[in-house]
Amino acid sequence: MFFKILPPGLDTSLDAPITAMLWGFRSCWVIIFVVLLFSVAKIRFFLYLCKKNTKIMKRIIILFVGLFGYLLGQTQEVKSVEKPYFFDEFKLGTVFFSNGEQAKAMLNYNFVSQQMQFLNHENNNEVLNLVRQPNLTHIEIGNDIFVPAGNKGFAWVVQDGPISLLYSKKVVVQNVKSGGYGDLSPTAAGDNINSIFGVGIVYQFPPNTRTRTEERFYLMKNKKVYAATRRNYLALYSEIKPQLEQFLKEHRVDFKNEQHLRGLSKFANGLLLAK
Repeated sequence: MFFKILPPGLDTSLDAPITAMLWGFRSCWVIIFVVLLFSVAKIRFFLYLCKKNTKIMKRIIILFVGLFGYLLGQTQEVKSVEKPYFFDEFKLGTVFFSNGEQAKAMLNYNFVSQQMQFLNHENNNEVLNLVRQPNLTHIEIGNDIFVPAGNKGFAWVVQDGPISLLYSKKVVVQNVKSGGYGDLSPTAAGDNINSIFGVGIVYQFPPNTRTRTEERFYLMKNKKVYAATRRNYLALYSEIKPQLEQFLKEHRVDFKNEQHLRGLSKFANGLLLAK
């Protein structure tokens, strides 16, 4: 027997077990229908509350988005590939020194190591770092100019003038678990880890790490480099400070936007040259 107690009028013959089972299935469907009906009613009531109070809806959306992002971050493998070089290939460039000397080589700037690198033709085009000597003034690669900036790196001259606008980019590595950042060093290939592929070199770092890019703009006056901020613009262009302040009032300048800074520097340098 499938059931000890059967509803009144239910057949108790040899087919009773089968009949009882069918009755049980029918009862299950009734229960499922009631549960679904109750669920729909709750959902409609929930939507009614959300319409009355939009704050509830916003909080719920934020909660679900945050939960989805967390689960996605837990399940997906962290991978990030950055362009490690300024140019897609090494190009012929010239290194200039303050004593008038020049040196030519196949050059490219590495955003990861913050080094100007060259190809050593005497050793199968081995990639080597260019030593930044104190008397090195600038480097020209095609129409692009690089000047020494920071402790060891270089900055690209976005716009030349009495006060030049510079751009600097650096690729740094973050440990996903600890949240710490550090420099990325070249290592031998072969390990099963994430990589940044460049020209003739592979930069590798352990699992659970990802890269991020730091981009900054600078102003250079008399070979001294300053951050490209509103305050420094007004200080360095003190001769035309009133005109510059008026320009900044009329234009919403984003000091992290290259085009905005190009326009600001072009305006300011134009006034200096006109004096």
